[in-house]
Parts: sequence; structure tokens; C-alpha cells
Amino acid sequence: FFFFFFFFVFFFWSPDDCLFGSLRAQTMSNLTYEEQLREAMVDLREQLTQDEKVREDKLPRDKMLQLQYFMQNWSAMYIRYLQIFRRLEDCYDQILQPQKRADVRIILDSCIGRLLELKFQIVSHCGEYVNYDDVLVDLKLTPDVLEIPIPRYFLEERKRELEERSKLLNALIQQYGQQQPQEDAAEEGLPPVTQEQAIQIVQCNERGRQGRQRARFMKEIREQEERERKVLEFGAMESDPQEAATKIQKIFKGFLARQYTAKMRQEELEFLGMEESNVKEKQAQKQKLTSILERRKLGQLQNQQELDQERIAMRQRIKDLEGGKIMEDMHDLILEKVITLRQASDKGDIPEFPTEEEGGSYAFLQDKPELTEEEKMAEEERKKKEAEAASRGKKGKEAG
Repeated sequence: FFFFFFFFVFFFWSPDDCLFGSLRAQTMSNLTYEEQLREAMVDLREQLTQDEKVREDKLPRDKMLQLQYFMQNWSAMYIRYLQIFRRLEDCYDQILQPQKRADVRIILDSCIGRLLELKFQIVSHCGEYVNYDDVLVDLKLTPDVLEIPIPRYFLEERKRELEERSKLLNALIQQYGQQQPQEDAAEEGLPPVTQEQAIQIVQCNERGRQGRQRARFMKEIREQEERERKVLEFGAMESDPQEAATKIQKIFKGFLARQYTAKMRQEELEFLGMEESNVKEKQAQKQKLTSILERRKLGQLQNQQELDQERIAMRQRIKDLEGGKIMEDMHDLILEKVITLRQASDKGDIPEFPTEEEGGSYAFLQDKPELTEEEKMAEEERKKKEAEAASRGKKGKEAG
């Protein structure tokens, strides 16, 4: 019984019908993006190796040779980095684990920075309008690869700011944009119609309606006369129930066959990409995709909140369990440092403790405490004077 129950659940129920199906679909999505991230990292590692080889090459002196060099090497690198950026951006947008998303974000930002560097080098040596046709043919890619999408996390992180800006613009439009369209409509409106022109328009429409109605009546009369003429020529046909049923079946089967053939033809054209799919099916697929994306975004938000709460709780636990011992250890280290500095001082003065902005106890416990701006300037002047004195001493020895 249990075997058939689980078999029915995992192989016949849709993901929207049961909890097991949704968990299975979510696991498959996670595995998909994990595999995509793994492939992107492998390609990025290979591209970094190729990048190092290209940077070690020496640029030719001739301008034409430089142009060819950048078009062959740097343009291809730019397109490959663009492909890696797309995959990393998809992974960052859909991965649910917050720690992994943070690591992917670092790699993604670095990839974007490298893209900007490559684009700057290409524009500097090849001009603002670069033809990538030959590179795309060599890499066997289509031109849509060159489109740079806006990272979705740009919009997500500024979602509140964009919503406030949209509300402000709508309020300004409602406040100041009501009178202007009316004035424009009055300026651009048609001139008023006179009574004679209105009568002519009504007469024209009415005559057209009567003409269409008269034509429809004449057509029905001609069809009736044609049927009566055929009956007079061939005589009235005796109605056989069996023969009539056979004709009805033949016509209906032909209709079903044509409908099935048209459906197969449409499916084949959609599979080949020559026609778009049905509007209703397309809308259903879009709605399903939107619901899945919203569910994953909600999972990302919940995981991030759980991680933040766990960090706060862990910090509080460490503070409660080990805070006293850590404070005692730091107190002993500070006292030991004060005694050491006091013994090393000639006057036995106690050193000044750094403020919180200067680093506090951490800066005080360093072997080389951080210097203030005045102390840094004084140290630089002292080094300059020592260097000048050393150079003068060398010149005096050479003169002697």
C-alpha cells in the first residue's frame, strides 16, 4: 500500500497539487542553479588563466596591428566575461542560501568590474563603435549575447527608493498635470460641425445602411431561386436515413482530421520556433513562472532574516558565556601594557589611552600604536631631514 502511495505521489501529482511535489520542484531548481554556478566558476577560472596570458603579451607598435590585436583577443574576452556575468547574475538572483549568495555577490561585482576595464580598453584603442561580428562568428554566438542586462539586485536594493520616487512623480502629475491636457485638447481639437454638415453625415450613414440591407435581401432571393432551379432540374431527392448519417459522419470525421492536422502543424512550428505559442498557454506559463519566482524570493528573504537573527543570538550567547572572561583577559593585557610602557619611559608617565574613534583598546594593545596626523607629519619631516643629512655627508666625503 505504501509503495503504491509514494509512487502515485511522486509520479502523478503535479507540483501545485501537493507539498511533496513543490518540495521536489524546489529541490530540482536548487540543483539547476547549483550546477549553473559550478559551470560558471569553471569557465571563470579558465578565463582568468587566459586573461593572464593576454596581459603578459606585448602590444605591437603599429596602430593597425594594435587594432587587430584588441579585436581578436580583448573583444573575445569581453564577450566571454559577459556570458559569465549573465550566469552569475542568474545564480545570485535565485540561490536561496544567504551565505552562498554573499560569496556569489563578491564574484559578481568583481566580474562587473573586469567587464568595465575591458570595455574601457577596447573603447580606448578601437573607438566607441566596435564591430563584434567576426568575434561572434568565431565563437558561434548570436548578437543578443552583446545585450547587457541590468542586474536585478540593483532594483531590489533600491526598491523602496524607487517606490517613493514613483509616488512623488504621480503626486506631481496629479497636481500640475490636470489643466495642461485640457488646454492641449482644446488647441488640437477639430473645428465645430455646422448643422448642414451634420445632416449630410447622418444621411450618408443611413443610405449606406439601407444599401447594405437591400444587398443582403437580394442575395437571399438569388440563393432561393438557385435552390428552386436545382430542384426542378434534378427533382426532389428522397432522404435516406442511412445515407444521411453516412454523409454526416464523413463530414464530421473530415473536420476532426483537419483540426488534428492543424494542431500537429502548429505544435511543430512552435517547436521549431517559427511561430509563437498559444496566448492562453503562454500566459499560464508566465503566471506559473512568476509564482515560482515570488516563492523563491520569499524563501530568500526568510533565510536572510533567519541568518541575521541567528547572528544576533550567537553574538549574545558568546557575550553571556565568554564575555566576562574576555574582559578579564583584556584588562590584564592592558595593565601589563601600561606597566611595560611606564617602565620603558624615563619620567614614568602613563601613556594616553586612545579614544573610540582612534581604535580604543585594540589600538592600544598593538605593538605599534596608530599615530595621529600631527605625529605622522612630524615623523615624515624627521625622515626627510635624516635623508638630507645623509646625502650631505656623502657629498662631503666625495669632495674630500
